[in-house]
Amino acid sequence: MTPFYRDDLGQLTLYHADVLDGLRALPSGSVHCIVTSPPYLGLRTYQVEGQLGLESTPEEFVANLVAVFRECRRVLRDDGVLWVNLGSSYMGSGGAHKPGGANPGLSQSSTRGGVPLSGIAPGLKPLDNMMMPARVARALQADGWYLRSAITWVKPAPMPESVSGVRWEKHRVKVKAQVDYQGSHYTAETGLRGHGADIVNRSKGIGSTEWADCPGCKVCEPNGGLVLRKGSWRPTHSSEMIYMLTKSADYWADGEDVREDSSPNTHRRAAIGGVPSDRFKMEKAGKGNRNNPSFQAAMRDLPLAAGRNLRDVWIIGPEPFSMTLCKNCKTVYEPQSYRRLMNGSNPQCNTEIDEDVQCGGTDFDYGDGVFLCRNCLTARSKSEMARLPKAKRCRVCKESVWVGHFASFPTALPKKCILAATSERGVCPKCGAQWARIVEVRDVVHQREPAHQPGNTPTKVDSTGWEPTTGNTIGWRPTCRCPGLDGDAPWPDLAMHPDGEANWPTVPATVLDIFMGSGSTAVAARELGRIAWGIDLQEDYLRMAVERNQQGSLL
Repeated sequence: MTPFYRDDLGQLTLYHADVLDGLRALPSGSVHCIVTSPPYLGLRTYQVEGQLGLESTPEEFVANLVAVFRECRRVLRDDGVLWVNLGSSYMGSGGAHKPGGANPGLSQSSTRGGVPLSGIAPGLKPLDNMMMPARVARALQADGWYLRSAITWVKPAPMPESVSGVRWEKHRVKVKAQVDYQGSHYTAETGLRGHGADIVNRSKGIGSTEWADCPGCKVCEPNGGLVLRKGSWRPTHSSEMIYMLTKSADYWADGEDVREDSSPNTHRRAAIGGVPSDRFKMEKAGKGNRNNPSFQAAMRDLPLAAGRNLRDVWIIGPEPFSMTLCKNCKTVYEPQSYRRLMNGSNPQCNTEIDEDVQCGGTDFDYGDGVFLCRNCLTARSKSEMARLPKAKRCRVCKESVWVGHFASFPTALPKKCILAATSERGVCPKCGAQWARIVEVRDVVHQREPAHQPGNTPTKVDSTGWEPTTGNTIGWRPTCRCPGLDGDAPWPDLAMHPDGEANWPTVPATVLDIFMGSGSTAVAARELGRIAWGIDLQEDYLRMAVERNQQGSLL
């Protein structure tokens, strides 16, 4: 398959294809790590025939994803790691109000490719959380994947949701409908028309919906002007799932680069100089019911390890991303350039020159304090011109049809996955095996007390022991048995070789995203010095990914 894009150094390769077709074109065992986020069921349409996420039932959606990740298993190395980000959906709600519905001003999701779910799946009820991440994870386990971790991605700034409860409120009526000068519906033919323009117009009070208190009707008069709203309240959904999956029990992973800061509380409570604290059961320093490495290091006056092992709750906030592409000429605008375009374009003449047809001209002549539209010859004063809507047109082709990506995840998320599943030192250029770090072991804490005996606390801490307290990385070694470039025997002593590690060069690990979108995984991979491959069915998104990755080259 011919790549849609490949840079000169081979660091970034993108394929414009259906995900299964793209995967089948890749060699078996060629990828060290896959980080991806499939389309969620029933939340968004990308206006491409055959896309995932528009299945009629959860079972069909799960079956399609299992088939996709079965092909991923072929492409992934035997020691590789797959990371899958999934969010859930609610039955009967969907991701949007229907375009052209009764209340288009209540939600902008339909302008962002959102689609409402239709019908009720067997075994589910309206408002049910469909638990799609769990369904997919169980299905992948049944298909042969090892589910190593189920990570909760907590979003500190989630999208607001309409989840109000039961309450009385003032009855209000609409006195002026919203006027959308340029339309706001995404179609396969036109893209997202007027994206950004609606926001600018509303902020200036142009074309916005106006409401007023009801003067009195049979609904609210008996209740003093109030109406009872019966909302289906629930907590705002502010998390998604990230699953770590492997092909076998023998896989490559290293948590040193993703360690978290140790909790300061335990260290402050510990005694200094090896004297046990009276607040805890400590027979002597280094033994008792506080047998974790950081506490023991503090009790014995040892240097602490470089943080604790990564937990399975990741708190990652959003990153600003609003790159926009002109549907007509494919020009990509960075956020700042696009905002300037939306705020500073020429006014657009809205004179009706025919039945239901407006002029739309953006070229004006000025003279004697009057602006004259060159298209329809309508004359306006300066104040009248200021009240016209902005054209919001592309500087290159003068069109106003835009495409944006509204589901990109922050690069901090794939960075964690890539750091944990690929070697910083690189991989063997011959067999692809990743190098592993040599770690200085400062102290080993692995105390065990026989549980349920007199004087011992029958806790999980006492009965399981703890991990070793480790130190800094002091070097790297290959995990394969390939000889060096000069033909030395396997497992050479790198320190004794005249050329040292330079005699065994490495190449970067390869990271794949099968639903590339706007390229967050590729950006993270290249910033970390890895090779990035990507597949996507939407050509416009791939253009954004190319532009985004060209903004900064790592090597």
